[in-house]
This record gives sequence, structure tokens and C-alpha cells, in this order.
Amino acid sequence: MKKIFAILLAVSVMLTGCQVTKKTASRAAGIQDKVKVVAHRGYHPSPEYPENSIAALKYAQELGVYGSEFDVWRTADGGLYVNHDRSFKGVNLAKSTSDVVGELTLSNGEKMPTLRAYLEQGKKVPSVKLILELKHYEAADGSVALVKELGIEKQVEWIAFSYEACKRVHELLPDAIVQYLNGDKSPSEVLADGIVAIDYSANKLKSHPEWIKEAHDNGMFVNVWTVNSDFEYWIDQGVDVITTNESEALLNLLKSMK
Repeated sequence: MKKIFAILLAVSVMLTGCQVTKKTASRAAGIQDKVKVVAHRGYHPSPEYPENSIAALKYAQELGVYGSEFDVWRTADGGLYVNHDRSFKGVNLAKSTSDVVGELTLSNGEKMPTLRAYLEQGKKVPSVKLILELKHYEAADGSVALVKELGIEKQVEWIAFSYEACKRVHELLPDAIVQYLNGDKSPSEVLADGIVAIDYSANKLKSHPEWIKEAHDNGMFVNVWTVNSDFEYWIDQGVDVITTNESEALLNLLKSMK
């Protein structure tokens, strides 16, 4: 099956002129072996594991998920921090400096993680992919540089709502698995720009169920977010990855289905 997906993607590359490498194509197709679980902002079932905290990442690693997703902002002075919202406790991360953002405290007493600290924890468990969401284009170059410095290019997958950010990561890391989030382009459209997967919301994919087959026909994989129930529906639809806040429940379901 992997060989078929790789062949299909190679054909698509010739037809579209896409500069996806064979290495990247093989890695993307390999995801389709079975449904994978991505922990949305880590695993955060209680306040001691706030979302996007290092504690939540560690918990996700302990569960043995395929990947743990997290969000990255760049501060005005070039600092890179992990948080979902642009603002935290009234501080605008993109407009503030590292000396301010670095003192922000999460509900469990952790300081807001720097991207370096988060990736260093992630690197300790290489079997768990680090699904790095760029919250804005400005965070792309610094994030790529740090991933390269730590030597974890193969462990990190990239997602973004910004199409330009996706293309920038592909430009800097041609072998990276990059997934587009916004849901306004077909799989064939994004593949033409070197983006080898779609990571669309449940609502978007319900509006365009044909995109799942189109992605697979192009050797791409499909991630759906954020699914906290109706897991069987998406498994039956043939998605390859499910991003969820209920990682443990989904893992247990998949084990029971074996």
C-alpha cells in the first residue's frame, strides 16, 4: 500500500510541477498505515496539565500518541513561545517582548514555555511527533532555525492557517511534512505548492467529503480536527489522523477495534 501511495504522489508531482521530494512523499504516505492520534495542545485532562504546557506534552508522550500539537508565537523582539491565543492574561504576545512574556505563569505554576524548552522536552521521546502550529507567518523562520539547530527535522511536522507560512516552511525545509489548516483549498491545490497533507476541521471535511479520496489519490494524508466524539464516523470516512482533546479515549477505542 505504501508503494502505491508513493507512485500516485510521484505521478501528481509530474503533472503539477510540485517540488515535493521522494523522501517527503514516502514519509507522508507512510502515515496512512492506520489511524493516528494527535493530542490537541498536548493532553490536558485537568488543571495541573494546562494546554500547551510542558506538563501536557509529557502526559501526551506517556500516553504514546502519534503526535502532540502545540502553537507558536513570535514576540516583538524575536522570542518564540508556546501558547494558543494571541493574548494571555492581558499580554499581547506578538507585540510584547520576551522579558514580559517569559514571566507569564500557567495555571500549574509553569512559566509559559519557550519553544526551545518545549522542543527539548519533545526531543526526549522521538517516537512522538511534534506538530508545530505557526500562529503567524513571522514565527516561521525562527522556528525552522531552532528545529534545525536541535536536529529534529524528522520529528517535527508543521501546520498553519497561513498559506504563506506553509509555503515558507516548505521553502526552508523541502523534506518537511507541512499541513494546511484553513480548508479553503483542495488537496490538489496545496500539493502543487509542496504541501503534502491537509489538516482540516471536521466541519470543512463534512462539507467536502470528496477531499479525503482526492488527498489519498494524490498520495497525501488527511488529518481532521478537533474531534472529541464521533470517532467511529471519522474512522469510517478513512481519515489518517485525528486531532483530539480526548486522546486517551480515542487510543482506547482504537485498541478495542484491533
